[in-house]
Amino acid sequence: MNDHFKKRYDRYYINSETKSFKKHLIGLSTIELCITELCTRTCEFCPRGNPLVYKNQNLHMSLDTVEIFSKRCIDDKFTGDIHISGFGEPFLNKDIFDIVRILKNQIGRAHV
Repeated sequence: MNDHFKKRYDRYYINSETKSFKKHLIGLSTIELCITELCTRTCEFCPRGNPLVYKNQNLHMSLDTVEIFSKRCIDDKFTGDIHISGFGEPFLNKDIFDIVRILKNQIGRAHV
């Protein structure tokens, strides 16, 4: 567990002191991508729990959008974390594995 905390410390605090971080993405250490709004759950705390309040629209992030996003992260020298989550269930996006591959191949490679 200590290795995990050290890695998080390095990512958030030490990286925040770099010139690149201060110049391009001040204060931004995590980006959350909502790659689908589709959800099959009915959680009490979520508007989707009641289809009269919020209907599922079966909307999904396109691979083109992920490509553009990845390139912008690289151009802006983003060094933080990217979370695939949001208000939908990511595995309901049929392109989930392609999205992860794009992010890993483009952004992951830029930070090695």
